[in-house]
Amino acid sequence: MPKTSFYSGTGITSEKSDAVESSANAAAQSAADAATSEANAAQSETNAAQSAATVLSLTAATGPEGTNATYNSSTGILTVPRGNSGVDGTNGTNGTNGTNGTGFTEGLYNQATGVVSFNSNDGLGFETTDLRGTPGLGFTGGSYDVSTGIIAFTSNDGLGFSTTDLRGANGTGFTGGSYNSSTGKATFTSNDGLGFETTDLRGGNGTGFTGGSYDSSTGIASFTSNDGIGFSTSDLRGDDGTGFTGGSYNASTGRIAFTSNDGLSFSTSDLRGGPGDGFTGGSYDASTGIATFTSNDGIGFSTSDLRGGPGDGFTGGVYDTFTGRIIFSSNDGIGFSTPDLRVPAAPVTTANVSAAGAAMLTGASFSGNVASSGNINAAGELQSSTGLNISENGISLLQASATAANGSRGLGIIGDVFVTGTVDGRDVSTDGAKLDNIEASADVTDTANVTAAGALMDSEVTNLAQVKAFDSSDYITAEQLTIENTAEYATSIINLSTGTNTVWTGFDTPTYNEKRMHTARFEIGLVTGTSTYRNEGHFYIYIQVPSGETAYSLGTATYVSAPAQYGRIISFSGDITDMLSLGGSIGLAWDSSGTFGDRSMEYYYYSNSDNKTYVRYNSYPSQLIGVGGSATIYFDPFHFASTGSNLIAEQYTIELPYNNQDSVVTLQTKMGCVEQSFNYSLRARETNSGDMISIKTIRHKLTTRKV
Repeated sequence: MPKTSFYSGTGITSEKSDAVESSANAAAQSAADAATSEANAAQSETNAAQSAATVLSLTAATGPEGTNATYNSSTGILTVPRGNSGVDGTNGTNGTNGTNGTGFTEGLYNQATGVVSFNSNDGLGFETTDLRGTPGLGFTGGSYDVSTGIIAFTSNDGLGFSTTDLRGANGTGFTGGSYNSSTGKATFTSNDGLGFETTDLRGGNGTGFTGGSYDSSTGIASFTSNDGIGFSTSDLRGDDGTGFTGGSYNASTGRIAFTSNDGLSFSTSDLRGGPGDGFTGGSYDASTGIATFTSNDGIGFSTSDLRGGPGDGFTGGVYDTFTGRIIFSSNDGIGFSTPDLRVPAAPVTTANVSAAGAAMLTGASFSGNVASSGNINAAGELQSSTGLNISENGISLLQASATAANGSRGLGIIGDVFVTGTVDGRDVSTDGAKLDNIEASADVTDTANVTAAGALMDSEVTNLAQVKAFDSSDYITAEQLTIENTAEYATSIINLSTGTNTVWTGFDTPTYNEKRMHTARFEIGLVTGTSTYRNEGHFYIYIQVPSGETAYSLGTATYVSAPAQYGRIISFSGDITDMLSLGGSIGLAWDSSGTFGDRSMEYYYYSNSDNKTYVRYNSYPSQLIGVGGSATIYFDPFHFASTGSNLIAEQYTIELPYNNQDSVVTLQTKMGCVEQSFNYSLRARETNSGDMISIKTIRHKLTTRKV
């Protein structure tokens, strides 16, 4: 409605009406403003309270020094300026050191991207950028300076370098080599890190060496052949040996074992032949001092000069007035006694008595003592009623009716009696010495005397009846200690191959009630084919482990030395070689417990000089006896293996170098000292397919001998 309509008829103009309306509006607005101000005041009070609460609840942050305070309504953070820096506070306690990291534990290169990724157990890892550069052209040149041993490399990529002196120290050459006969290749080794293997060196079959000569002045042998191969050896003369330095004879085996300082030793076979007739003749050559002995057994020998150097002669002599003998002594150990050198007294005759200035009495009788300053020679009897007493010589002769101090009749002698001969055919001195050694009231059946003499009393024998009933035929003779079983086998031809063939088997040893050493001997007839190849064969004697205990004690062994890392030598007192065989093992217990079962014996021998048996064994992985120690050692000829196992007692390599060659070889091995029966066999094979060896005949002998 127009403003003028309200004031129409009142005399108020439109301008005045506008002023009135404006005043009214102003008053109304003032009233409204007053009400609003009152409301705003109340609201401000409320807002102030809320602002105070809001400020208290704000998250505060420190801003840069000298800036204004700001508030971020979207985050609710009030940022106020920092004040000036205060005084440094007290340092806090150092924290505990953390665990050292293990560094980067892995790095991977991605060829497709050229990036290397590093990883670690510490939670740290990173990747590189593409490390691949622009492909280079490589080294384009290089030169070697022989005077410095340096190589200088050059390239178009700006890369170049020089090595250090590449010349190493002078090498020691090849230090070892081995030849493989199955491939024909030789392999060489050295300490310089250089080694190589040849190709097959086996050429076509040659005709062998066709000539050879030996120069005794140089010790060199020269060989020639039609194959263009020839060579000369170095000086083959060795140093003079000292010969065999010791030898011992084993009466139980008939063998002689020889030893030397030259590393040579051997044992003979059984040297005991049949009983001989002994030496049947002998002669001594006084001009040479040599005695020569002969026999019907083909055994004869001559001694060296038995004459010793000139002696010093007799250096002393003593005359025994009682015996009339002179006893001579010397520094040469030669002494002797003469017979009685005294001149026998002249027979009592009138002429001899008169010649001696004495009177011959015939049938004279004296009632008192008869005194004489010389000899009284009587051709007949001298009688006296009181006896004849020659006190000067200490002799009293009693008549038949007289009685001596000992209550007997006969000859009584005062003082010592010296006899140069025997008395009634008996040597009084010798027999008297025997009597001196007999104890008072001696009793030959006394237990102490019998025992001291090394004899047994009946009371000491528990099976006296069996002992007394023992017949001499029950004794075991020396021949019965050894039993031999010999068999001849004429076989058809057996052609060997590279596989192991059993060419003779099925033999079981007898069972005994005591341990016996079993020795197998094979005489094998061999023939080669038309091939001129090397024709080499391997022969094995296999033994099968019997049931029951086969180990036995060798006694106490003592540590001797350690000649190799896994080689040890021990010794036993006496000769125990009859109880050993090369296929066996030693241990510290009957069942090899704790010994790993591989203490194989490498060799053994008996030393006569110190009466000891020496054994070398494989000590891997540990030795049985330490330095300075000793222990009881057990031996098992079957290597402590389980029953039924087949073991190699010994193996041989036979080479027959010619085609169509007939040969007989003998193989002999000690298989073990046992009482059980066990099986053994002979097996053989060729080394290569080109070998041609056949077996024609086999002769076998098994010897068992009680140890």
